Amino acid sequence: MNKKTILSLFTIVGLGYSDTLPTISVSDKSTDPSTISSQNISQKDIELMSHGNGDIGSVLKLNPNIQVEDKFNDKDTISDIKPSKIRINGAKFYQNSLLLDGISNDSLLDPVNDNDYAITDVPGNENSMYIDLDLVESIDVYDSGISAKYGNFNGGVIDVKLKRPSFERKTKFKYRHTSESFVNFHTKISQDDDTFGEDMESLSDFEKTFFTFHHNQPINEKSAVFATYNYKKSILPKDYFSSYKDETQENHNLLLKYSYFFDDDSILDLTGIYSNFENKLFRDYVLNSDFTNIGSGLNIKANYEKSFDFWNMESAFALGRNENSREDSATDYKKWLRYGSKPWGIESIDNKSYSKEGGYGNIEKTNDKIELNSDFSSKKFSFLNTENELFTGFQLSYQKANYTRDQNSYSYYNPIYNSEIICNGYTSDCVDREQYFSKRIVYKAEDVDVDMASLGLYFEDNITYKNLQIKPGIRLDYNTYLKNYDFSPRLNISYDLFGNGKTVLFGGLNRYYDKSLLAFKLREARSPYQSEYRSRYKNELNSSLIPSGTFNNTVWNVDSDKGDNRYTFSTLDTPYTDEKVIGLRQEFFNNYLKIKYIQRDSKNQFKEETGEKQSYIREDGYMGYYEPISVTNNGVSEYDSMTISIENVEPIKIGEADFSYMFSTRINNKNETNFLTYDLDDNTVSRTKVQYKDELINRNLLPSYDDPQVYKLYLALDNIKYKVFNYKANISFSSIFKYTEKYKTTKLLEGDYLEAGADYQIYEDKEFREHYTIDAKVNMYFPLPKKQSLNASLEVINLLDRENEEQFFDDNYSIGRQVWLELSYTF
Repeated sequence: MNKKTILSLFTIVGLGYSDTLPTISVSDKSTDPSTISSQNISQKDIELMSHGNGDIGSVLKLNPNIQVEDKFNDKDTISDIKPSKIRINGAKFYQNSLLLDGISNDSLLDPVNDNDYAITDVPGNENSMYIDLDLVESIDVYDSGISAKYGNFNGGVIDVKLKRPSFERKTKFKYRHTSESFVNFHTKISQDDDTFGEDMESLSDFEKTFFTFHHNQPINEKSAVFATYNYKKSILPKDYFSSYKDETQENHNLLLKYSYFFDDDSILDLTGIYSNFENKLFRDYVLNSDFTNIGSGLNIKANYEKSFDFWNMESAFALGRNENSREDSATDYKKWLRYGSKPWGIESIDNKSYSKEGGYGNIEKTNDKIELNSDFSSKKFSFLNTENELFTGFQLSYQKANYTRDQNSYSYYNPIYNSEIICNGYTSDCVDREQYFSKRIVYKAEDVDVDMASLGLYFEDNITYKNLQIKPGIRLDYNTYLKNYDFSPRLNISYDLFGNGKTVLFGGLNRYYDKSLLAFKLREARSPYQSEYRSRYKNELNSSLIPSGTFNNTVWNVDSDKGDNRYTFSTLDTPYTDEKVIGLRQEFFNNYLKIKYIQRDSKNQFKEETGEKQSYIREDGYMGYYEPISVTNNGVSEYDSMTISIENVEPIKIGEADFSYMFSTRINNKNETNFLTYDLDDNTVSRTKVQYKDELINRNLLPSYDDPQVYKLYLALDNIKYKVFNYKANISFSSIFKYTEKYKTTKLLEGDYLEAGADYQIYEDKEFREHYTIDAKVNMYFPLPKKQSLNASLEVINLLDRENEEQFFDDNYSIGRQVWLELSYTF
């Protein structure tokens, strides 16, 4: 293990109001071995730390075991309002478990596919619903040593508690905005360069506008209701022939929650959540290519909490549906020759110019789910000189997924110029005396259903003997798709060295089994696409001159030479990860130092691979061929790292103000994998060749380098009493300083390497120098009469306007300082 010197300190300024200073990190006096290294983020932490799009990932950036996707590096992501992807301890972003009030928010509808322009599918997301932080009360994050209560993950668990009604009437409006006028763009293109105007024009005129409404209403002394509506919109201009056209994203979140508090202290929550994301897109330089990608979710659930004489119970029952779909798309795609009646195209390929139009038809994918969960925790009791606390419960769910293409969709290609061609009624794919298509691919209308039932059971005992706590547990998971009985042993231990909670050693040996994706079952059930061809007879299509009984090749015929890819599935084992963790938490002078070492070996990971071509008899009786695509268990990865963090236990008083800090870093020693995701679209299949160091190699043999070494320092100053324009104000400052050491990675170069008629992408190693950024936030809270208040905040991402060297390598520009403005009014 290479030891690295921890850099010294940094300055930063940021803002955010809260009644008391948030504790951003994880620690408390607890020595429970499965929670000692978890992270709790309260609502006040969220108010202070929320940056950018305000999704859940934006408040997890300080955790050294977590990597959150940076949305502020290029023109596409800076305008994106989808949730940031979250990686925990080297696992893939889709291998986490995200819970909302105990109910899973994970999507099983192909979370990896992010291709907005796919022909046979629609983009998915790891989240069933896009949840905004305005709906969240608190977040618990478990990155290692995870309790047997949680299953269906290989990364970590993000357990979100949604806001609950209170007994105070309150209404809040919030407005949040950024746009190109709030962003500084750096460019290395000369203004004399022909591409300068195009690049800068495409970067300009983007904007994001968010609006939030909250209302809390007591009903009587035992019940209350809470409602919140959150709206987000993003606009980004894109090239469209000789001008620009807006692509837009919109997201709606609606939460309605009713709570009833019984006399025996039990609580019933009834919750409805609706989320709808729409991305209005078009294809560059393709006529009539507008379409809308939709990701939506609806969840109705009941949560019940009750204490009995010996047990405490938390139960949840939910009905839900999520959808990924494409709407308003043209049914057929046509790649005409740019000639005569088809003059609009600009693309030139193989010395030919084409005019493209249309789309790939509408597709709808849905997932309906019913889920029942119950968790029980006992009162503490003595047994054989030990103190015990039992935990047990179950998770039961049934899911049904559907894939629907409502009508046949055709993709026409290989246009033939012929000044004498007679179409004979084929007016949609032929122009008289000009051109016609000789080939097409048919994507057949279909309606496919698959389903899966799942069961999870667990038992755990928290045993305390003097200064030692041992938490053994076992979990069983089973589903009717993979039909595997997955036993997950969990063992976490902590030892309070001096019995005062100041020096605690902890460690664990745990196995985590991943979720099963209905996406695989849907792909297996779907039909392959079909190639068709036609020719002409004496310059006629659909010719009546061909003698009766003779094969007619002037109409569309099934291609006799080529079949199409089909998905086949072997009997799969469930992917799993074995984890070893050991660490130390030390309290000194009102500070916590925590050092943690994690080693993970992941096996049986899902990976798509292609086999040799196989023959089959088509419906028309001819022989066809296809390349089977199999999901295998050949994916493996190894990961180990050491994390170090230092933070204050209690706020440090500076006059009347409170000061807090946290420093963290992760030292990676190994992060190796033989796949990027399970999906072939990531081009990781072994048969795909690339050029690297002047040699052709399989793409999956490209070297993988460790993530760059990153150091983060968080500083906050809260409860500053000050007068602004003669109004009393409570001001808060917070900031994050991030320093990244120099690092090496492989980068895709422009251009192709040509050998024997095949094009290969070119990769090379590239080293980037160290860099640092500062994100800052300032918030001014003005209390007004009659329980009213006004809140104004300013967030600055990349405060010092630093350029990004790696971004300049990929593009002709780098995004510098970005500012967000926010106003809210509460009454």
